[in-house]
Amino acid sequence: MAVTMRIAKFWGILVLIGFIVNNEPAASQEVSIELRTHISPPYQVKVDEVLTGEAIESIKCVFNTLDKNYNIKLMPWNRAIKEVETEVAHGYFAVAEDNNVNLFAKLSAPLVLEKWAWFFKNDLHPKKQQNSFKQAIIGVKSDSNEANWLSDRGYKIATKARSLALLVHQLEQGRIEVVLTNSQAFNRELIKQGVENNYTSIFTKFTPLGVYFSNNFLSKNPLFLHRFNQAVGPCTSQQIKLTDQDRLLLLQLANSRLRAIAHHPVVINTIIEQNAKHRMLTLQQELSLDQQWLGELKNNEQPLINSVLANNLSSYLKKIKKESNGLFAEVFVMDIKGFNVGQSDITSDYWQGDESKYKNTVLIGKNAIFIDEIQYDESSQHFQAQVSLSIADPKTGRVIGAITFGIDVEKALQQY
Repeated sequence: MAVTMRIAKFWGILVLIGFIVNNEPAASQEVSIELRTHISPPYQVKVDEVLTGEAIESIKCVFNTLDKNYNIKLMPWNRAIKEVETEVAHGYFAVAEDNNVNLFAKLSAPLVLEKWAWFFKNDLHPKKQQNSFKQAIIGVKSDSNEANWLSDRGYKIATKARSLALLVHQLEQGRIEVVLTNSQAFNRELIKQGVENNYTSIFTKFTPLGVYFSNNFLSKNPLFLHRFNQAVGPCTSQQIKLTDQDRLLLLQLANSRLRAIAHHPVVINTIIEQNAKHRMLTLQQELSLDQQWLGELKNNEQPLINSVLANNLSSYLKKIKKESNGLFAEVFVMDIKGFNVGQSDITSDYWQGDESKYKNTVLIGKNAIFIDEIQYDESSQHFQAQVSLSIADPKTGRVIGAITFGIDVEKALQQY
């Protein structure tokens, strides 16, 4: 009898454990992250009932990296925003920063980079172009980042069209005078309609498009946005790139303004002096110098860093940066071995010899120019690209070092 009771008690405990396990709160189970988006080529498009596009592919990559479940629903722009605000959805994309949405959601790192430009007919009167087209009759795509941006800045929008094709039609008919839109997408539409030679465009700005995640979701998942942003970089390398036209402009800038800076006497003389000083360094001494620099970055005492920042070349580079009106984010010079000679700002390394900026200039030879890929600086919210040039001794023609400029690409496109 006692044995029977013990068996019954044992089975009763198993049943209770099974009940507890099967009825564990849903919070411990993997929750599918609900995302909302809208059709906006080339970022979100539908091909044969399959949702694809640049932003969609980035989202897929990020969530695969995070090993998180997600679900995407298509809906109109305003409804998507409302669902995030009312916590029906966790996030929506791909959108630019919006001060109104900032009240209840936070924007991620960029999934894609949108390049905006004003488009107008070649014969538009110059007076209409003054004050950033505020006197012109403006058209824009409805439910777009551009429409929000214009409204926030007090522009009067004459018409909001459902498609770029309709905006081209209205421009051709003279119903509007100028359009602010994605330059690549609009150029494709002009070519499609065979009227591309009738129009002029003026670059306006780069606009990063990311995911707005609700504050409520982020408060419950405090590490999510940091991990999401970390995964974004590798997943967007194909989406955020300089165009051939951008690279051509930066190349022109390098061959004119940057090359003149690189061949200033203080640059040449300081490199030659350091090359002579470093010529007899052993490999162990070189490694020791780089380690000293890295160590000083964490300490208050910085003799090596201060010795570089205090020389005449660094003073010259600081002046160049200050007088660039934001065009240069940083400028630094390397010697023949890749060690810093002078700099406008403290760099994260003393030795650059293992990096592309050195390998594609000093090791290539005289007149080499290397333009690196565009990078998004989250702290300044600007897009930068490093442009590096080899530097040759004017007396011998031999390469003695290199110079790197951190260029604010947006300002470069606006100024040149």
